[in-house]
Amino acid sequence: NGNEGEGRTLLLIDDEEAIRTIGKAALERFGYTVYLASDGLEGLEVYAERASEIDLVVLDLVMPRLGGAACFEKLKELNPSVKVVLMSGFTRNRRVNDLMARGCLFFLRKPFELVDLVNTVREAYLFRSA
Repeated sequence: NGNEGEGRTLLLIDDEEAIRTIGKAALERFGYTVYLASDGLEGLEVYAERASEIDLVVLDLVMPRLGGAACFEKLKELNPSVKVVLMSGFTRNRRVNDLMARGCLFFLRKPFELVDLVNTVREAYLFRSA
C-alpha cells in the first residue's frame, strides 16, 4: 500500500547518511513525508520550524553535537506530547529503558531491515491514534 503514510510527516534524525537516505526513500515509498537531520541540534532546528507538520520523530541515540537522550528532552520541552521512536546499535540498556519510561514509544535496534523501520513507524502511528 503505497499511500498508507499519506498526510503523515516525520522527522528522521540520524548521523549516518546511509540510514537517512535509505530510510527516507523507504518511508516515502509508503507515502510518508520525511524531513531529515544529521544530529540532535539540526533535528531540533527542523522540529522547531515545522512542529505543526511533524507528527513523529525517529531518533538515533548516539550522535555528535547533541545525542538522542538530550535531543529527546529538548523535543519534549517544545512539545510535551511529541511522539518518538528511538533507534540504537545498543541493546535495551538502562538509558534506553529510562527514555522509554519517559515517553519514547518504540525502540528499534540497529542494524535493522527497512521493513522493520517501516513497520515500527506504522505501529507508532497506530499507537498514536489508539
